[in-house]
Amino acid sequence: MIRASRMFVLAAAVALPALAGGCATMRAPAQGGAPAVSPEGVKVALVGETCTQSREPDWKGANLIEVQLALAVTNPTSAPLMVHRDQFRLVAPDGTAVQTITYGAADPLSVAPGEQSFELRFMTRGGLRCNTPMDLETRGGVLAGDHPVTLASVRFIPQNPS
Repeated sequence: MIRASRMFVLAAAVALPALAGGCATMRAPAQGGAPAVSPEGVKVALVGETCTQSREPDWKGANLIEVQLALAVTNPTSAPLMVHRDQFRLVAPDGTAVQTITYGAADPLSVAPGEQSFELRFMTRGGLRCNTPMDLETRGGVLAGDHPVTLASVRFIPQNPS
């Protein structure tokens, strides 16, 4: 019985800090982050972000970068928009485009008139850096009916990683 409770304490000591790392607090980007606005008034805004950069001895020169973005889509039209989160890309200064790894991103999100928020998660080795500019591109991922909404990228520099 004592051995089982020690195992539980050990497992909790290892698992809880790992889980807490995935719940980092979102914050405003260090620079930029102005919303992208279409001619129709559809807006995609970056409302928060986290960026972590991990050095790993087995991957010299290719740090593990994880970026989480909190976004808000504003729909001023009378019809719902469809957001295909799997089309969004995070683009580094060297042109590297990183696809989201967000669970369920392949499922379209309907945005009724008004505003709706969601999060995207990106992870890569190399290309992105937490202290350099990044561009979030929608790449046709926001649709009004059958037509892509024309949106510029959202350019920002993340806060320094903690």
